Amino acid sequence: MKFVANVKNLVTAILWATKNYDTKNSRSHVVLSVNEQGSGYFSHGNSNSYMKAEFNVSTIDLSTDGVTQVDLALEGTYLKSLANALVKSDGDVTVTKTSDTALIMKTNLGKFTVPLLDFRVSKVPELVELGEVDDTEFFDSLGRIAKLCDAKNSGATSFLGSVDLGLDAANNKLTLFATDRYALAQISLDFSPANSNDDDTLVESFTTEHILLPSASATVVPPTKGLNTSITLVGEKTHRGALRFGYSFPDGRLALFALTNATAFTHANKMRKAVESGVEYDITINTAALKNAIKVISDLSPAEYAVYLTVDKDGLSVSDANGSNILAVELEGLNYESDEPYTAKFSRTVINSAFHPVATTDVRLKWGTDSTAFIFEPVTENGDNVSNVFIMIALSQMN
Repeated sequence: MKFVANVKNLVTAILWATKNYDTKNSRSHVVLSVNEQGSGYFSHGNSNSYMKAEFNVSTIDLSTDGVTQVDLALEGTYLKSLANALVKSDGDVTVTKTSDTALIMKTNLGKFTVPLLDFRVSKVPELVELGEVDDTEFFDSLGRIAKLCDAKNSGATSFLGSVDLGLDAANNKLTLFATDRYALAQISLDFSPANSNDDDTLVESFTTEHILLPSASATVVPPTKGLNTSITLVGEKTHRGALRFGYSFPDGRLALFALTNATAFTHANKMRKAVESGVEYDITINTAALKNAIKVISDLSPAEYAVYLTVDKDGLSVSDANGSNILAVELEGLNYESDEPYTAKFSRTVINSAFHPVATTDVRLKWGTDSTAFIFEPVTENGDNVSNVFIMIALSQMN
């Protein structure tokens, strides 16, 4: 086997395939597949994920192999290190299989020998298409909301370490949900369901049940730079019956992730309605200004439950437990008519987590006299609320 490809395209494909490379498994490897039609891919699968990226070859010769397609198992740790070393390489790369144990790569930087492994190469997953979402909007929202998850302390409630994705084909909506017990957020996005003849039963497994994507997997893929288009959400049922969920890209990339096997949290909408029904007051404030004030007070106090927000007719102040450190914060809007100041007490960890899903310059805080939680509502430049984002954080009950 011998082929020539653009070195940058090859390196990009390798780095994608090895993004979640499992270095602890002695049988881990990267699959290199090329065919006589001039297309190829690198892939790597493990218990948590499957990553695959395609590339094109300019010339290929498989005459000595006597086949139309060659599939090889490559030593992944070395291959990933080599790809990082070749990032600045230009021109073409010539790849030649010289024996059953080695692959030679020649670039303008030099010649490199990649070890081949005598492993059985896994098949490409059989997928069902679920629908399309906007690349930038989806991955930006997914990355933000995943920061609310609490995988380290999830324990028996393992859904706390996962982002819950709900596909609502009837209303063309996808809802992302995450919580760490004390803060929760929902983000709704436009979703175009797939019109396909795929396995209806398998498609229903994803569209009627909760998709619990581990938070670590939810942050693997960032928004694609320079790609203003849609991606396809896909699903797979493995030979062991487990479900995997992921994304297929227009450029041939694929990412699949194992899902959390747990009962989902189903009371979010009920809690949201209860908190929203008790809202009486609100303030609008610059997001960065509020974050900075909370950070300053948090840094000055050793106590975890040490952030107090006090609102009166004059505005907002942020302070610590005994009031020895107080910062006044200028407001963009104030809806509070009571003669008595209102003070809310928060865990600094919880209140800081509320900002993760906020992507706007201003944020509106909403509450009521008897509230046990605050609503953080992103606000547009025109003062309108961002209706597809909901954030709620619990007040601290600790003394």
